[in-house]
Parts: sequence; C-alpha cells; structure tokens
Amino acid sequence: PKSQKEIDVFSVKVSKLALKQHRQEIDSGRVPLGMYIFMLMPFRHENTIESVSFVQKCINDRTILEEENEVLIRRFRNATNRRHTGLQDIHRRIGHGQNDWSDEDILEVLPFSCDMERAYEHDVVTVFQNFLRARSVPEIPHDSKHSKSDKTTFPIIVSLSGGVDSMVIASVLSYLRRVEMFSLRVIAVHIDYANRPESGAEARYVEKYCNELGIEYRCRVIDEVTRGVTARDEYEKVARDARYNFYKCVQDEFQAQDGSKAPVLLGHHKGDLRENVLSNSMKGCGPLDLSGMSDVGTVEKVVVWRPLLPLEKDAVFDFAHQYGVPYFKDTTPLWSTRGKLRNKLLPLLCEMYGEGSMLNLSNLAVESDAAKHLFLASLEPFFARVKSFPMGLSFDTSEYRHHGIFFWRFVLRQVLHSHGRGMFTDKCIQSFINRISTDKRKTGWLQCRRDYAVYLDSDGTVYVLHPQYFPFAKKDQYDCTNQHVVIGKDTLE
Repeated sequence: PKSQKEIDVFSVKVSKLALKQHRQEIDSGRVPLGMYIFMLMPFRHENTIESVSFVQKCINDRTILEEENEVLIRRFRNATNRRHTGLQDIHRRIGHGQNDWSDEDILEVLPFSCDMERAYEHDVVTVFQNFLRARSVPEIPHDSKHSKSDKTTFPIIVSLSGGVDSMVIASVLSYLRRVEMFSLRVIAVHIDYANRPESGAEARYVEKYCNELGIEYRCRVIDEVTRGVTARDEYEKVARDARYNFYKCVQDEFQAQDGSKAPVLLGHHKGDLRENVLSNSMKGCGPLDLSGMSDVGTVEKVVVWRPLLPLEKDAVFDFAHQYGVPYFKDTTPLWSTRGKLRNKLLPLLCEMYGEGSMLNLSNLAVESDAAKHLFLASLEPFFARVKSFPMGLSFDTSEYRHHGIFFWRFVLRQVLHSHGRGMFTDKCIQSFINRISTDKRKTGWLQCRRDYAVYLDSDGTVYVLHPQYFPFAKKDQYDCTNQHVVIGKDTLE
C-alpha cells in the first residue's frame, strides 16, 4: 500500500489478525496496556461509528479488568504492609543482638558546647518567655531588694522523649532558669516503651542529659504490654493509660507551693497542628474538633501545655543545631500513616497549592478552636442545667428539641464524656432526636447504648443511669422479676 487510505486499510487488517491470534492474552491482561492501545489505534483512525464503538467496548472491558487488578494489588499490598509492620516490631524488639549502644548509634545530632549569650534573641526562647508570662509563671526580679530566698519556685514537667522538640524544650527551660529569668523547678518524664533494643540506651542518655542540665529525672518502663505481641487496641490503651497515670504520679510528687498540679509540657508545634487537621478530617471529626490540640488543655485529667505550638519545625531545628541540643534519630516508618502524611501528602499539597496552603491549614485549626469556644459559651445555659446524681445525670431537652444532629452530637459528647460515659453513634443520635422532637413525647427507654440506660420522661427530661448502679446490659442485670421501678429525680438521688 502506498496511499494513506491503503495504509489505514492494511493497518486494520493487521490489528484484526493480532486481536484474533492474541485474544486469550488480551482478555487475561497479559498484553501490556500500551501495546493493546496500539492495536486499537487503526480502528479509531478508520473513523466510523462501528469501528469507534468497537474501540469504546474494548476500552471499557479493559478498564474493568484494570480496576479488578487494582483492587487485588491494593489488598495484597495492604496485607504485605501489615505483615511488614509485625516483622518490624519483632525486629525492633529483638534487634541484631547488640547490647552496647553508643551515643552515635542512637543520636541524629550529637551535643556540642556553644556560647548561649544571645540565645534570648532566638524565636524559640522569645515564644517560650511570652508563653510562661501569659501563664503567670513567676519571674525573678532583678533588683537588690529581692534575695534568692524570696523566689517562689514553679514546678514544670517536661515529657522528654528524646526527640528534637522535647529536647529543645528541656534546653530552653534550663537556660531560662540558669540566666535567672524564671524561678523554675524542671522535672523530666521519660516513657520507655521497651519496643526497641536501643530503648534502654535512649532512657539512660536522656537521664544523663537531664543531669547535665540540672533537671530532675523520672522514668517509667512499660513492660506489661509489647507492641507486635499484644493486640494493637489493647496495647494502645494500656500504654496510653500507663503514660498519663505516670504523669499524675509525678504531678503528685512535685506540687506547686499553692498545692496546684504542675503542668506537663508537650513538644507539639505548628506542623503537628496541620497533620491533626488532615487526620481528624479524614476520621470524620466535625468542624469544631479539627485541631485536637491547643496551647493549654487537659488530657486524661492532666493539664498539658504546648509552648511550641506557634512555631514551625524549622525554628526548633534551628535552635537545636545552633545551640548544640542533641536528639534521637527519627524512627517513624515511611510506610506508616504518619510517615506517609508527613513525607508524601503534605509535600504534595504544598506543591499543588503553594506554601501558603500550609498556613491555611494551621489557621483552620485555630479558627476551629475559636468556633468551639464560641459555641461552648453560647451553650453555657444548657450545661448549667445538667444535674449530676450518685446514680447518674439528667438534662432538659425541651428548649432544644428541634435542633439538628450537629447540635446534639456536640452537646451529647460534652455531657456524656464529662460524666465518664461513652458517646452515642450517629444512628442512635438520630433516633434520640426523633423521640425528643415530637409534640407528644412518649415516656420510656431510649435505645442509645448497650452498656448503660437512657430514659426519656414526658416533660423532655433525659436521665442517664450509671451502669454500676443500674446495670442495663442483659448479662449485668439483677434478678428483679415482676418488680417495677419508676425512674425520676427522687430515684436518682
């Protein structure tokens, strides 16, 4: 063939022959996608309804096959990642049989001596000073009328993991005390999760570093559970409870002179805030719970301070590298959720939307907290009328019965969690709204939880009964056959 038309006709014949001879390989996906598309090109160039429709059908069939393969490879990859996670936990726990860990083995950056005369000019120190002043931490007057014995020492607990953030916090607090800006008693708390063979060496190094800075040191080894051996949910719960219970023990040991509890300082910064916004959005948190952290907060009844929250991670690194603050190697796996978020998703978002998008994420967290505080203030009349009794609690729904699921999801979470009760599911919240919003409310039990009882009175009052006094789960119920109990205020008291 010499003309274009003859070439096109010949190409179609060749493609038909190729499709016929390799149909089995094509249907099973063994022919590479690029090669298959090349086979179909002559039919599209034929430019008839029949030929283009044929190409369209072939593309649709191949698309279905590719989607099935994608699902298969994703499932296989996820299963492989889970297996890899378990093996890494074992590898971290056992290691290579090494027992003698040097500082170089565990440290990303080694300490060095430096002149800290102008450290007060650094952004980290400035932010710290402003943070402590805003919380009325006692400053040391620099005049001759005050002696050192007049100082009121303020206890501060640092959650010292050995990462760059917490090590910088310890260094700054030691500096502020050393140059007599603030009257501080600094205590470091280190949690050794005993999941890696070098964790013991890390705990010893943190203790040595604290001794050099004049910081009192307390350590808790969590050996009652082991990652990779204990079930994941149980491990997370036990480890978290152990951590916060140890904070409380140290708080009891080092109380302020007025009897108040010492705050626990955490090393979260602005980058952690951005990660929280994305993670909490994906987990279904509402617009009032995006940040998940504030500069001052309470976690498990422990007062926590986050002085680095206004700062970017770069500022923290800069202080460490400029003033010889050592810190451990980052052991966060790249394949983990946090690793992917930190090393893949955030850089991709920054590339797509520009560096200003990172500031927008941080601002979103701040505005979410501000909106939550505003919402809580407007609901103060409701919360003030919540009544607590030995057997449970009660609250009136009549004035708010026509509010939607967003309102009741927020209110119920605040009320129930503050009394140690678990939250309703969205399905149960909707059922709750349906029962309280009718003009003729039907008195009776609300099916909201399996582990504790919820009762609606005809006047719109809702009673929540603690399970230790009124077992609602069938397996926990008392044998009270044919004995009726009337629920009301007098019963709860």
